[in-house]
Amino acid sequence: MAEAHRNDDENNLVVIEVGAQSARQCLLAAQAKFHTHCVEPSPKSFKQMQREIYRELEVEAAAAAAAAAAAAENVNTNNHDRGGENSEILTTSSGRFIHLYNAAAGSESGKTLDFFTTGGTGDHVGEFDMWNMKPGKMPDEFPPEKRGEVIKVPSIKMDDLILYNKVQPFELQIMNHPKLGKGNKKKAKAFFPPPPKIDQVFALKIDTQGFEPSVFSGLSESIEQHKIQYIMTEYWPKGMDLIGGQF
Repeated sequence: MAEAHRNDDENNLVVIEVGAQSARQCLLAAQAKFHTHCVEPSPKSFKQMQREIYRELEVEAAAAAAAAAAAAENVNTNNHDRGGENSEILTTSSGRFIHLYNAAAGSESGKTLDFFTTGGTGDHVGEFDMWNMKPGKMPDEFPPEKRGEVIKVPSIKMDDLILYNKVQPFELQIMNHPKLGKGNKKKAKAFFPPPPKIDQVFALKIDTQGFEPSVFSGLSESIEQHKIQYIMTEYWPKGMDLIGGQF
């Protein structure tokens, strides 16, 4: 996929993953120079994604710094500009292609949704017994790692991200709100510049454990305006039925 579009303007190489859970695909797409927007509502999964991404970007930054130092030594430059080296690290880092959103994609932006989470792959909007496929809470006899908890998460409408540029990535929110995420603020500023405005989405992946109809409701304008070339989605009728009556 990356090879087929290698000559395109990199600002137009956009992929979106809704229900990311892991950083693996976000990193692979970013390393292929796709602007990668990754949406994940679970705070536990989101923090793990951040850790994975920061580790990878720090490795990239160290490699870029070593390469710059070696190049400077080879040309015997006596007035090597270390500030320029940092700039080069930023422009070559995959971080400028990664844009993270700690929210649930849905039919509207600005809502607060009930979200069941253990930090695993079965996390979902709404409250139902996923393991037995029944409405209601998890049985009390389930171990804590399967019972999880129901929390409140914010929602974003994907049309607001794709068409209207209304949704800020989480890292930019940290920079704009000094009281949030103090431990990550320095890394966020170094690794995550603002994303370019989206023109076209090459590929959109949706995996939201039955919440897909609400996600598509929030995508209707983007689809009508032919802004998305390829859509890959999970189709789970039972999960849709269990969530359907709650929203």
